[in-house]
Amino acid sequence: LRANPYLVVDTALFEKSTDIKKTVIPHSMLNLPEQNKSTVIAGLTRNPPARSENEEIAAQGRNDTNIFKEQLLALIPDLDAQCDGVLIHSENFQALGLMQEKYREQVKCVYIDPPYNSPSSEIAYKNSYKHSSWLSLMNDRISLSQSFLPKTPLIVAIDKHESNALEQMLKGKFSDFSVDTIVVEHNKKGVQGNGFSYTHENAIFVTFDDEKSINRRMLDEKDWEYDHLRNWGGESLRTDGRNCFYPIRVKNKKIIGFGDVSDDTFHPSSPNLIQDDGVISIYPIDSKGVERKWRYARDTVEGIIDWLQVEQDKDGIYNVKKAKADASFKTVWADSKYNAGDNGTKILTNMGFDSSFFDFPKSIFTVTDCINAVSKKTAECLDYFGGSGTTAHAVINLNREDNGSRKYILVEQNAYFDTVLKPRIQKVVYSRDWKDGKPKPDDTGSLNGISHCFKTIRLE
Repeated sequence: LRANPYLVVDTALFEKSTDIKKTVIPHSMLNLPEQNKSTVIAGLTRNPPARSENEEIAAQGRNDTNIFKEQLLALIPDLDAQCDGVLIHSENFQALGLMQEKYREQVKCVYIDPPYNSPSSEIAYKNSYKHSSWLSLMNDRISLSQSFLPKTPLIVAIDKHESNALEQMLKGKFSDFSVDTIVVEHNKKGVQGNGFSYTHENAIFVTFDDEKSINRRMLDEKDWEYDHLRNWGGESLRTDGRNCFYPIRVKNKKIIGFGDVSDDTFHPSSPNLIQDDGVISIYPIDSKGVERKWRYARDTVEGIIDWLQVEQDKDGIYNVKKAKADASFKTVWADSKYNAGDNGTKILTNMGFDSSFFDFPKSIFTVTDCINAVSKKTAECLDYFGGSGTTAHAVINLNREDNGSRKYILVEQNAYFDTVLKPRIQKVVYSRDWKDGKPKPDDTGSLNGISHCFKTIRLE
């Protein structure tokens, strides 16, 4: 058993921590021009100089690099808790056995993309098991991972060759869970050959059977539809929810704030009360003058302000409307973002990996949406068929988008652990986007790099 941490320290951390600054800055590995001091990755500069300078720096720092790492890591309390991810280089059955005690009931989402057992696709796994042998392989590993799954969702990517048999096995093992098969169109051109040209594969979701097990998906702003924030129908009167009757302050058709809950004795003379400074107080009063209530209480409405807009009706009355900004996940995912060629293979080649290093990587958006559908922003996600590292990449991207604190655990046994999986994570931490093997800045010039720490474990 060998473990090694990989640490990315952002500039902000230098400024916040005097101890880290004292350790990092004087080190001979960082005897560089000022612009190259922005980030350190386990003793390697984040902005490397030209090759000849690198060679000189390597010669200077070769003897004390390990000392530097030890000094830097010693400054981080409870390193395991601070790690954002764990990569395990091992056969997955062995790794799952090792993880039983440490991660029992900690994992909150399991996503796996196992070998599909297809007759023609030759990938790194032995991919020609007969049905019973393949099901035995899956059954053994899923059974071993069940200690992580008291109510934890499981997602399994699969295609037509074993989808039916796998679904039946999962229904037998998880009788108290819902088992749903989602169709993902990942290849719009289709697989060429006789008969039907398959354009899809499946994602089988195993979720605890309650209404809160599936999250809602956020819609693009162009797809938002608006409806009254004012309630209507049954139990929509002011008397049905006194904390939902308060003014919304508007100026120049923009919401500028929210007033306190109105006293029961106060009855506005109009849905709109205009102040001397031009601010309009909008109340949930309908066109017939009936005092109703807002659909959100005063203590929660500020959390949806980005989804609200002000509209003026034909009578000149200002109304507040709320966007329908989210929706249920559907059972057919046909968006072009799920295309495995454009958003799987191309992502790897743009990061500088030869396409021959790893076949059939998933679209990053397929994995992102699978994780997002069933987990919270604090979830620890396990993938014991780690492959090219798409699951870790998806977790990192989600945290970038919503400031979450998700973590990942990936298990992989093949040689591309070192040639693709680990360097992919190092690259995506350094820069969000890549093109032609080089980091690609956004319109502001930022690479959107993040501070990040992951640990590798090798089981011999």
